[in-house]
Amino acid sequence: MAMIAIGVLVFVGLKVTGPEMTRIGDEYMLRNNAADITVVSTYGIDDKDRELLKSVPGYKYLDFGYSVDLLTKSEEDIVRIQSMPRNVALIEVVEGRLPKKYDEIILDRDLQSRYEIGDTIYFKDEKSIDEDNTNYLKHYDFKIVGFGTSSEYITNTDKGSTNIGFGEITGFGAVLENQFKSKEYSIARYSFDDLVGVKHSSDEFVKRVAVHANNVEEALDGRDETKFDELKIKLVDEINDGDKKINDARDELRDAEVKLNDARVELNDFFDEYDESKGDFHSKIAEAKQKLKDAEAELADGKIKLEDGKAKLIEEESKFNDGIREYEDGKVELEKGRKEYEDGLKQFVEGSETLASGEKELNEGKEKLKEGEIELLDGIKQYEDGLKQYKEGKAELEANRKILETSKTQLDAAKTEIDQGKALLDEGYAEYESSKEKVDAGIAYAQGQVDSLNSQKIELENQLSEIRQAESEIDNVNGQISDLHRQIDETTDEETLNQLYEQLNGLKEIKKNLDYAISQKDSVETGLQGIEGGLLLANEGLEEAKAGLVLLEAGKTELDKNLATWEVGKAEYDKGKAEYDSGYAQFQEGEKLLVDSGKQLEDAKAEIDKGTKEIADNKKLLEEKTKELEDGKKELADSKAKLQEAEEEIASGTNSCKMPKKK
Repeated sequence: MAMIAIGVLVFVGLKVTGPEMTRIGDEYMLRNNAADITVVSTYGIDDKDRELLKSVPGYKYLDFGYSVDLLTKSEEDIVRIQSMPRNVALIEVVEGRLPKKYDEIILDRDLQSRYEIGDTIYFKDEKSIDEDNTNYLKHYDFKIVGFGTSSEYITNTDKGSTNIGFGEITGFGAVLENQFKSKEYSIARYSFDDLVGVKHSSDEFVKRVAVHANNVEEALDGRDETKFDELKIKLVDEINDGDKKINDARDELRDAEVKLNDARVELNDFFDEYDESKGDFHSKIAEAKQKLKDAEAELADGKIKLEDGKAKLIEEESKFNDGIREYEDGKVELEKGRKEYEDGLKQFVEGSETLASGEKELNEGKEKLKEGEIELLDGIKQYEDGLKQYKEGKAELEANRKILETSKTQLDAAKTEIDQGKALLDEGYAEYESSKEKVDAGIAYAQGQVDSLNSQKIELENQLSEIRQAESEIDNVNGQISDLHRQIDETTDEETLNQLYEQLNGLKEIKKNLDYAISQKDSVETGLQGIEGGLLLANEGLEEAKAGLVLLEAGKTELDKNLATWEVGKAEYDKGKAEYDSGYAQFQEGEKLLVDSGKQLEDAKAEIDKGTKEIADNKKLLEEKTKELEDGKKELADSKAKLQEAEEEIASGTNSCKMPKKK
C-alpha cells in the first residue's frame, strides 16, 4: 500500500510562496476541510485495511472513497473520476452545482475552457483488476452540471500521472459514490480533531500531522508485504490453475488422438472389407439382373407361344363347332332324302376331315401349351435363382449397413472427442487471455506507480537538496548578521545606520526562510524514506508480474503446440469422414440397385403368376374342348353307323331310315 502525507506536501508548497498566497491557501484548506492525511492503495482498500485505518486514534473524520482514471472517447483528456467527498477534501463550486443524479458530474475548473454546463462528456470504459474483473463504473456518459476546485489539485500544471493514454491527468471529476461498482475503496482521507482550525502553513500543523502520519504508518506496518504476498499468491494460483487446465486439456487431447487413431484403423479396415464385399455384391447383382432379363425374355416368348396356342385352340374349337353344325345340317339333309343323304354324307366326310384336322390342331395346341409350361417352369426357376441372389445381396447389404453404422458411431464418438478437445483448447486460450489481461493491467499499474513514486522521489530529493543548501548557507547568514550588529554598534551616522538596519532586516528575512526550510528536513527525509520503501515494493511487484507474464507466455506456447496437434487430428478425422461419406454414397447406390432389382423381381413374379393362371385356364379349356371333341367323335361314329344303315336300307329300297339327332 502506497501512503502519501498530503498535508505535509501541501505545507511545503505553501511555505515557498509569499505571505498573501500562504494566507489564501490556508483559508482555502480550512474552508474545504482539506485532508490532513490521505492514504491510497495500489490494489484497493479492503475490509482489513479499513479496520487498521479505523484503529488510528484522534481522527474526527475518516472518509473512504473511489477513484479511477478514465480517457474520454475523443482521447483528448484523461480525467481522474472520484466519488463525491463526504466530509473531507470538499469540492468548491466555481460555476453550476454539485451532482445530484446518477448521470451528473462536476469537472475541474481547468477543464472549463473545453466543456460547458449541459454538455455530455463520454468516457471509455475500463476494466478493474479486482477478482470479479468488472468495470469500475455503472455508467460512462455524464451530464456536466458544474465546475469546481479541490484541495487535492491545487495547481493547474501538474494534476498527476497515470498509466493510461498519454500518461498525464488533465483534471478531476466527481460523481455520486453509488456509480462505482468496485467492492474495495481506493482512497482514504483523514481529518484529525487536534488539527481542526490549524493552518496548514503553521509549524504546529507540521508537528501534529507528523505524529498522526507516524500512527497511520504503524497501523499499516507490514500491510504492504501482506497485500503483495496475497496478490502474488492469487496470481500464482491463477497461473497454476491455467497450467492445470492446459495439462488436462493436453491429456484429454492425447486421449482423443489415441481414440481417433484407433477409430481411423477400424475405419480403414471397414473400408477394405467394404471394398471387397462391394465388388462381390455388384457382381452378383449384375448376374442376377442378367438372369432376370433372360427369364423375362423367355417368359415373354412363352407368353407369345401361349397366345398362339390359345388362338389356334380357339380356331380349332371354331372349326369343331362348325363341324358339329355341318353334322347337324347333314342329318337334316339325310332325313330329307337321298339327295340330302348324299349331301349329308358329303358333309359327314367333310366333317370327319374337319374333326380330324381340329383334333390335329388341338393336339398341336396341347404340345405348344406343354412347351409354354416348360418355358414357364424355366422362367420360374430363373426367378427363384434371381430371388435367391437378391436375398443374398440384401443380406450382404444389411451386413455392410451394420458395418457403416458401427463406423458412423465411431466417427461420431471421435467427433465428440475432437469437439471436446477444441472446447478445452478454447477454454485454455480464454484463461490465458483473461490471465494475461490481468497481468498486463498489473504490470501497467505497477509501472505507473513506480513512475509516480520516482517523480515524487525526485521532488523530495530536490527539496532535501535545497534544505542542505540552506544548512550550508545559514552559518554565513548568521555571520553576516553578527557583523552587521557589530557595525551598527560602532556606527553613529544616521544614514549609515538606516542602510545597515535595512541590510539586517533583509538578512533576517533570509534567515527566517532558511530556518523554516531546515525545519522541514525531518519531514522531507521521512517522506523520502517512505517513497523509497514503496518504490522498492513496487519494483518487486513489477518484476513478479513480469515473471508471471513469462510463465503465461510459456503456457501459451504449449497451447499453440496442442492446437497444432488438434488440427492434425481434426484433419485426419475430416479425411476419415470424407471416406465414410464416399462409402456411404456407394452403399446407397447399391441399396438403390437392390431396390430396383427387387422391384423387377416383383414384376417378374407378377408376370409368372399371370402366365401360370393363363396356362391353367387354357389347360382347363383344352380339357373341355377335348371332351367335346371326344363326344363329337362318338356322335360322328354313331352317325356313320346310322348312315351306313340308311345306305343299306336305301340300297335295299327301304326309305324308312331317319338321321339321328345330336345327343
